[in-house]
Amino acid sequence: MSSPRTASASGPKATVFQKAVLLGMVFIALMIPPVLLLMLGIEGLTSLCVYGGVIALVAAFYDLRLSAALSAVAGVSALVAVLAHPYPLAGALVMSLVAGGAALTARRGLHSPVLVVPLAISITVTSPPAITGVAAGPATAIVAGVAMTACGLWVTAAARLVLGERRPRFPTRPHSRGVTVAYAAVMAVIVGAATWGVLALGPVDHGGWLLVTLVIVLQPSTADTIRKTLQRLGGTAAGLVLALAVSLLDLPPALHLAISALLLYAALASRFVLRLPYWVYVTALTPAIILVNTQAASTLDLVTERLEFTALGGAIAIAVAFAAKVIVVELGRRQAPSPLAP
Repeated sequence: MSSPRTASASGPKATVFQKAVLLGMVFIALMIPPVLLLMLGIEGLTSLCVYGGVIALVAAFYDLRLSAALSAVAGVSALVAVLAHPYPLAGALVMSLVAGGAALTARRGLHSPVLVVPLAISITVTSPPAITGVAAGPATAIVAGVAMTACGLWVTAAARLVLGERRPRFPTRPHSRGVTVAYAAVMAVIVGAATWGVLALGPVDHGGWLLVTLVIVLQPSTADTIRKTLQRLGGTAAGLVLALAVSLLDLPPALHLAISALLLYAALASRFVLRLPYWVYVTALTPAIILVNTQAASTLDLVTERLEFTALGGAIAIAVAFAAKVIVVELGRRQAPSPLAP
């Protein structure tokens, strides 16, 4: 006679509606800390808490241990990123290590969830939080790191409690050692150089959007890079129009956070429950990120700037992908035996 655990495991799988409801329950848990921080007037930590929760939630669809581990890694990375912000070379080194290290997990096919960490750190290193009542510098760095880790672990616990073994699982796509090493090297060099440029060449408040684009669209294969770049450009353009429309309504911060939360849930549901195309995910995610802490007065400039950074990042990624393809073809041609050889 089978045990209750065995019987439960062999029971019917959750429907799409059930998965959406379960994801909604975890997402409500994810938004509790940011809402409390907003109510307490600590707006500077709101976005960091959201980022930490999203990192943990995405990883939970692969493995709960990965979710907890990435929460800790994200906190440490955020701490170091805030400290490195005033120093372009240090910031470039931090992003090279974080992005390159995340790319190395492609060997086990885990780069998709792990790359969410450098996405969050891209924003943190270029625009560190200003926390009410906390002096800028080491104190802010410590608080930022602790907040991101704490919110991530909170979501990991919520996912374990609510979803358990019923949570949707994403398959992994392992890559060969050679492809992984080349991918990590390209990611580290390109993202590190872009970080140095953003931090050194002028005060670009939203330069992190360029880094975000590069981290997302650079992929282990040329075809994946081009496909993801085109989908991201289209989704970003649509999302920016939506963000502009909402922001021009001049809503209070609480409503901005509420709308951002709904859009973020829609993005996650489209990606992890409905398995819709990537551009749909980006269309919902883009305004969700913008509306976390955007004021209407600066929205038009912000939308224009982010669209420009997305286009620049996509162009860089495609150029790198084609260059890598040419190098691989040329190396293969040189290594091929001559048809005249005996």
